[in-house]
Amino acid sequence: MLHYLWLVVFMWMLMEGVYLFLKVNPSISFGMKLPICVPVAWGIPAVIAFTTLGIGISKYADPEKAGCWLPLTDGLIYAFVGPALLITVVNLIFLVVVIHTFLSLKTNQEKTEKDRIKASVRAMAILIPLLGLTWIFGVLQLDTASAVVFSYLFNIGNGLQGVFIFITQCLLDDDVKHFLKKKTSRGRVDGSSTTGSTGF
Repeated sequence: MLHYLWLVVFMWMLMEGVYLFLKVNPSISFGMKLPICVPVAWGIPAVIAFTTLGIGISKYADPEKAGCWLPLTDGLIYAFVGPALLITVVNLIFLVVVIHTFLSLKTNQEKTEKDRIKASVRAMAILIPLLGLTWIFGVLQLDTASAVVFSYLFNIGNGLQGVFIFITQCLLDDDVKHFLKKKTSRGRVDGSSTTGSTGF
């Protein structure tokens, strides 16, 4: 279940990457619809997980490999690392395309170099957690010297991924702020009209 659900998480991050890529490329007529995303995001991980289960069910959660639910020795770990790494690389490419398109907009081209750098850093801060690119820190834990640093960055980045998504996609989103502003102003108008009608 852990193997399957982590793959589902990665597939949804890929769906987000594809959605953003299509959004900045309006010339591509293909649209991301929920009836397409759901079977892909839940179906492909099921195929990978059940195939892995059929190949090596006895090797899951090997007590000799404490802390890892897939063995590192016989290549079974690549049933998770392979798709996860591929999705991370694809999302990294999508990030580069989105940032490049963002900076190519006329409004950004007219800004100073300093403002353009600020805008691109802000865009990356929003997109990196959303696309799951903090997993790159997990891959960079190659040797003992760098493992501790990258392990901390990996755990902090992934531990706060939901918080980052909530802040950037909810609290800082213009549509959400506009909606909340509209609701609160409507509430004030309704409240004042009620107060006036009752004479309080």
